Amino acid sequence: MRSQEIVISGMGAVGRFGDSPSDLWQALQASQTTWLRSERLDGKPLSAEIVDFDLNRFRRTAKGHRVPRISQYALAAAAQAITHAQLEAKGVDKDAVSVVYGTGNGPNDVVGKNLNAIVMTGLGGVEPLSFQESVFNAPASLISIEYGFRGPLLALPMGWAAGGHAIAMAADLICFGHTSVAVVVASDESTSMGHRALKALGFVTPNDGGDEAIRPFDVRHNGTIIGEGAAALILETREHAEARGAIPLMRLTGWAMRADAFGTGSKGRGAPAIQDAMESALQMAGRSRVDLIYSGSYCTADADQSEAEAILGLFGRGMTPATTNIRGAIGEQKGVAALFNALAAFSSLHTGVIPATKGCEQIDPACDIDVVLSKRTGVAVESILCNAFWVNGVNASFVCEAVQR
Repeated sequence: MRSQEIVISGMGAVGRFGDSPSDLWQALQASQTTWLRSERLDGKPLSAEIVDFDLNRFRRTAKGHRVPRISQYALAAAAQAITHAQLEAKGVDKDAVSVVYGTGNGPNDVVGKNLNAIVMTGLGGVEPLSFQESVFNAPASLISIEYGFRGPLLALPMGWAAGGHAIAMAADLICFGHTSVAVVVASDESTSMGHRALKALGFVTPNDGGDEAIRPFDVRHNGTIIGEGAAALILETREHAEARGAIPLMRLTGWAMRADAFGTGSKGRGAPAIQDAMESALQMAGRSRVDLIYSGSYCTADADQSEAEAILGLFGRGMTPATTNIRGAIGEQKGVAALFNALAAFSSLHTGVIPATKGCEQIDPACDIDVVLSKRTGVAVESILCNAFWVNGVNASFVCEAVQR
């Protein structure tokens, strides 16, 4: 199936940390975290939400101000990546450019407003233009229409594993010849309705009545701080990228998607499926080991322990690769998390720097893996495994490697 190298030729990102992938990397190196007390969410919890966002900084469009934040974030990240990869250049076949979109919770804000309108005034209270923005594919369609891309368009509402699934599906589209270039985008927004639901389900810190904090793999792990934003990657074959003058930035050498098949709820018995996803991605990449893992855990005790169990099962006790989780620096980005992992992986490959797992000070004995407690520099990083998973039984892993010149 895969006869050519799949490469990433463009990147983009927006979040509480800033307006670019470089801002993300700087936030991962900084001593301070990026969250703040929310002025938008009920109860003013800690939040990694975006303040004073202006789409015009990224793409000027007549209808941009009318669409929900989740679509604006997606377009902002995609615009960066499209410019980076020179996809607006003359000669690009727009019929061969697809958009593959992932989201964790979808357009919560407009759905909430529509629900309120129905409750207060009946079905007639929902504005038609508002309704069309409430569907999961709205952000992807906005990007496709804005740039005139006419290749396949996919929307994947795969929970917090959505970004990983979007990468895998885009790579498959390219390998099977359905598209030449894929704009891979993920976005999510923070809303009071969504935050209340996640808090009730025990995902938001403090889920134990203690302090608000993100502590990945720490014995005191008690949930996460919810964030929002978007990220985008441009995928294509190396041959295609170089033929049109684009610069390959990083290789995607393996990817896999798996399901738990035991029911919705806590990860619990999900470790075998996480391990299977990692192992399958490594097999596709032709590797038995990697130098680094970017964690997919959302920092509840069962998620941390399930991923650690999977890593131990795959690599063996005392043999696990260095593992870091970036949520302690930037918050939980839901469906976007896997793409942020990919952007961080690119920087680690090119700098030899592994960012610390902020918030982890006392490793949970059940997480007996090589958690990166402080920043490591001068490391020979040639291959990185990125994980993404969620409680509804979906898991994804992919392997990133440096481009061989």
